[in-house]
Amino acid sequence: MAVKNEYSLQMTSNSMITVSNGANIFNENFITIEFWIKTSLNSNRVVIDTNLQNSGIHSQTNSDGRIFIGYTTSDRVSSIKPITDGIAHHIVGLIDRTTREMSLYVDGILQERKTGSATIPSSHTHLYIGNRSGSTSLGIVGEIDEFRIYKRIKSDSEIQSLPKIEDESNVFVLSLNEGSGLIVKDRDGVYTCNITGSTTWVDGLVDLSVVKFLISSENKYYTVIPDIPTVYSADVVAKMTNFAAPTGYVVSTNSDLNNGNYIAWKAFDDSESYGWLTVAGVLTGYLRVQIPTAKIIKAYRISNADNILLTNASEWSFEGSNDGISWTTLDIVKDKPFTMKRESRMYYINNNNSYSYYQFSCTKNSGHSTHIGLGEVELFEEISPYVYQTLVVVEDEGELSFIKSGMNKESTIDINKKIGNLSYSGNQNTTLGSGKLFRQPIDRSKHKAHKIILG
Repeated sequence: MAVKNEYSLQMTSNSMITVSNGANIFNENFITIEFWIKTSLNSNRVVIDTNLQNSGIHSQTNSDGRIFIGYTTSDRVSSIKPITDGIAHHIVGLIDRTTREMSLYVDGILQERKTGSATIPSSHTHLYIGNRSGSTSLGIVGEIDEFRIYKRIKSDSEIQSLPKIEDESNVFVLSLNEGSGLIVKDRDGVYTCNITGSTTWVDGLVDLSVVKFLISSENKYYTVIPDIPTVYSADVVAKMTNFAAPTGYVVSTNSDLNNGNYIAWKAFDDSESYGWLTVAGVLTGYLRVQIPTAKIIKAYRISNADNILLTNASEWSFEGSNDGISWTTLDIVKDKPFTMKRESRMYYINNNNSYSYYQFSCTKNSGHSTHIGLGEVELFEEISPYVYQTLVVVEDEGELSFIKSGMNKESTIDINKKIGNLSYSGNQNTTLGSGKLFRQPIDRSKHKAHKIILG
């Protein structure tokens, strides 16, 4: 059974939902955090917080519009692209306390998965949604809906589907369906939730009622599987603790301030606090990393460190090599100064060759008079390429066809976009014994079939 969600809560920079008796919500070994959010503000804003703030489980948006979930300032997983586009997004964070593994999904697509270094704290006493306790300026400016926490790790297929209302693994379900007032209730009535600050009840972001659609043409039914965006790996460079540690990874440069904080390998230490800087007076330089196994890098991310705003490179070439001598230019960036602390930018490149050395040859900073450098640097492989929408012919099984293959409300079919494949969905099955014949007719008079895959 599913119910229609009629409302969501529109929040402002000074508003917050406080769950004052939520001491045990985040103290499970396996945690899934799920919610819908709609915002258009590129700013450091708090989505989830606890009494431990950045030392506990929390979620925020960055100044570049990306969202992250984590439990320390360095143990975090982030979205690949901004979510601050004024469109409702489905966010799911997975945290395994036993292994410290974290995963983040946006709209059903895995964004990042990695293992944290610190122990996940278990002393949470309060849960804050949409802001940080005591703050009047860090609140998320936008709408939040259907906030849920589960005491298990959801699977990929579950994340890509609407949540089940009757899921017994829920420890906290806030549907935000009251439509008025300053007190909201969780599904089971266990937790007290108070709203403070300026808020407005608006139409819900997600409809959990069961409504499915198929396309009908010439006595056939069709469904469309939407585009599947490119999925990228976690950072291929391990967390560096020195120039050649861990084993197999080597960081080098032509100029290094090396004062304890601003050291070349700090650009690969999974922390945005510090990074690489040249010595005073050196305004060009390279930052190089050697990895143990050659990889095809398809994207990289640069995050500006706290204290090197103007020194951060604004022009560079990103290069690959297999001997550290001959270099191939993979990307060129011109006149892109960093203007905010902890600003993070993702760069996508057209590269189909594997290299074991990668370097940034930096030629201009963001306005500093004596140094040039980079903050935190991450390199990514492509796990799965972009897949265009697929048209699927659905076997007519009446209502069951809609339940199994129907498209959800507000699904978008771009009729001007390429259809990657035409496939058939059928459910004829039997156990094949000796001498069994399996037959499936395919009408090629209407649909060209260049390849048929049996499975």
